[in-house]
Amino acid sequence: MPLRATEDEHDVLAFALSEDEWNALKLSYSERTLLMPCCGSKAIPKTSKLGLQFFAHSKKRCDSLPESPQHEYVKFLVAKAALEAGWKVKTEWRDESPLGMVWVADVFCTKGKAKLALEVQLSPQTVSETERRQNRYRESGVRCAWIMAETATKKDIHYQSRDVPVFMISKPTVGEMPLVESFDIELNLFVRSLLSGDVKWAEEAYIYNVSFIDDICWKCLKPNKQVVGYGIDVYGSQFQTVPHASSVLKDVSDFITNEELKTLGLNTIGKFDTYNGKQVNYPYCNACIYCGAPQNNYHVFKKFESTSVSGNEGGVEMAEFISPREAEGQWELRTSKRNDLSN
Repeated sequence: MPLRATEDEHDVLAFALSEDEWNALKLSYSERTLLMPCCGSKAIPKTSKLGLQFFAHSKKRCDSLPESPQHEYVKFLVAKAALEAGWKVKTEWRDESPLGMVWVADVFCTKGKAKLALEVQLSPQTVSETERRQNRYRESGVRCAWIMAETATKKDIHYQSRDVPVFMISKPTVGEMPLVESFDIELNLFVRSLLSGDVKWAEEAYIYNVSFIDDICWKCLKPNKQVVGYGIDVYGSQFQTVPHASSVLKDVSDFITNEELKTLGLNTIGKFDTYNGKQVNYPYCNACIYCGAPQNNYHVFKKFESTSVSGNEGGVEMAEFISPREAEGQWELRTSKRNDLSN
């Protein structure tokens, strides 16, 4: 059930007409040149049993794949809400990327230089296919957001992506307004908020706790802080054995640089494949923040064992590190005008 027809190179939008205007069109369409944009056949304005306004082909000769009544209904709601939000709207809009890859947007919205496709996805679609279609829009300079029902993807897949915005709706029933589940808001109100710039991507940096103990460098004899573990949220790890110390320090070096360790006043972490001419099986160890000398993992582990005993003065301490490279995020409904999909 397409929602758009053309007449003299102008669009006629089913969702943009009032009931009276639609009824008038149904009476006069035979005297006009309404055409289907998909195939050029004559378009007939009709109203479904549930009151949905749509255009039908005069002849069954179009190669376009049919869509379910639920899909057409949700598309109708999305397009109407986008129009009410002050955007220029086209449905079933066909275009192609600079590489010649064709795409057809369910609802294509423009406002000034902003271009946004709103895709309604109710049938099953893999994550990789969603990403492939998203890349095609991106190559065309078009932002895209997905309106999905649980029938489109596995329920346990959690979409939270800045690059591929997916918003889940309740199971659609023709004649009833679906809810956008994450915000508990009706779909039409959500689309207006989305296109008004009130749906934002909010990121929160990962916060690590780096465990350390106070010690003295064997070489320069200056007090230093030996790294002995890390934690993030409920997960973390500290030295359990001498070989394990190397593994823990390798993990720490994966999320924090030596310059960042120095900023926290902690020893750096070095990889010493040989020491005193001998091959080292567990090469990661602390390196003194002052002289760079490798700190023996056996010594540090024994010191850690003794200082981690409950009640021991000068035990294990924590330094908080906020990662500038790692973050988790989510879409939020708010009123700030930054980082919204409409820009």
